[in-house]
Amino acid sequence: MTFSTGQIIFAICFILVFIAFQGYNYFKDKNVRSRHYKGVYWVFILIAGVFAFYFVLVKLLS
Repeated sequence: MTFSTGQIIFAICFILVFIAFQGYNYFKDKNVRSRHYKGVYWVFILIAGVFAFYFVLVKLLS
């Protein structure tokens, strides 16, 4: 299936505008996220630790 030139131009423009809009919203919301989600990195570290422990446990028991 081939795309016409108009479809390709539309897709490129859509992707560029979408990325720009998402970047704008990310930087606009940066202060709110830092205020409400303090310490969320510890949750990610804990989850990664649990997965690592489970992986090691399975490898040792098998």
